[in-house]
Parts: sequence; structure tokens; C-alpha cells
Amino acid sequence: MASASSNKSKPLDWSKRARADLDRIYDYYLDAAPYDVAEKAVREVLQQGKRIAEQAMVYRAGPKGTRECVMRRFPFILIYPRCASCGCCIRRANTSTANA
Repeated sequence: MASASSNKSKPLDWSKRARADLDRIYDYYLDAAPYDVAEKAVREVLQQGKRIAEQAMVYRAGPKGTRECVMRRFPFILIYPRCASCGCCIRRANTSTANA
């Protein structure tokens, strides 16, 4: 079991745009793949959001005061402010594989 860390998580506030993107991701995978793939895609995005809240600075620097977390199994990038205090926005990393 992992020991408790003194590094407290900052609350992650999903923007309206990010929530809408997440709905589109779910709808896309419902149409393109079995139900469990849609569920897994959403679950992995949400889990990655929790990781961002815990260790926001480990992900690469992005443009205009943002940081970017590239998803490994699904073609998306989670974009959030460098301060990591709020506003995670989901973007597609490769629009050719997910035209949602």
C-alpha cells in the first residue's frame, strides 16, 4: 500500500467545454465501438484528471500558460492551466481517429 503523500491534490474544476467534450467522446465511442470501450474511454479521462490534480507539474508545458497531458490509450490531450487550480479542457490529439 502506498504511503500518504504530503503533496495535497488541488481541486480539479472541469470546464463546461471539457464536460461537453467528454460527452462527445462518449457518444463517439458508443457509435464506433462496443459499449465497454465508451465507458473505458470516459473512465480513463476522468482517472487522468485525478492524476493531474495530484501531480499537475509532471506533464509537459503547453502554449499560452497551459500544461498538456497526452492520453496513452485514447487519442486525446487534457489541457489545463499551469497553476493547475481549475479548468481542465479536453482536446483530441489525433482528429483522424476520433472525428467526434
